[in-house]
Amino acid sequence: MLIRGKIVIILTFVALFFTTCVFGPNRSTGVVSYRDDRVYLRNLDHFQVGQLPGGWERMRTRVRTITFYNEGLGSTISTDAYCGKNVEARLLDSLSGDILNAFDKKQVISEKEFDLDGRGAVRQLIAGELDGVAVTVDLVIVRKNECVFDFYSVSEGGISPETTNAFELFFEGFHYE
Repeated sequence: MLIRGKIVIILTFVALFFTTCVFGPNRSTGVVSYRDDRVYLRNLDHFQVGQLPGGWERMRTRVRTITFYNEGLGSTISTDAYCGKNVEARLLDSLSGDILNAFDKKQVISEKEFDLDGRGAVRQLIAGELDGVAVTVDLVIVRKNECVFDFYSVSEGGISPETTNAFELFFEGFHYE
C-alpha cells in the first residue's frame, strides 16, 4: 500500500504539472471519460488507445487523465489530451522539456522521434527524483489536428519490461480522426 500511495502522489504531481504548467489554465478541450479502449474528450470527440493486458485496473483521479494502475508492477499508465489554439504553437520537444524541469537529479535515459498515427511523435525515458522519490517516466507526446496527446508510464525506480510492453500496446493503439 505504501508503494501505491507513492505512485499515486507522483502520478498526481505529473498530471497536475501537465495541466497547469505546460498548457496553462484549463481553457482547452480535455479528457472526460473512457470506455471500450476509447478516450472521450469534452467536445464529444474521442481517440482510440490499445487494450492493456490483465492486471491493469482503472484508477479514479482528481485530475483530468485516464489512468490505470498495476499493483503487482507498482506502475501507472496514463493518457490525456489538450485541444485548442494554446497547444498548437508548442513544439513537441519543448513540451517534453517542460517535464524535465519538474525533476530533481534528472536524466534523459533515451529519446527518439517516431511516427504515431501518421504524425511525428517524441518518446523519452526520464529518470529522476520527485519529492525525494526515485521515479522513471516513459513519456510519449504527439500532436494531431490541433490537439496534443500525451501518454506516460510512471514507476518508482526503474520500469519493468512488463510495464514497458503494456505501455507500448497502449500508446501504439492510438488513433484520432
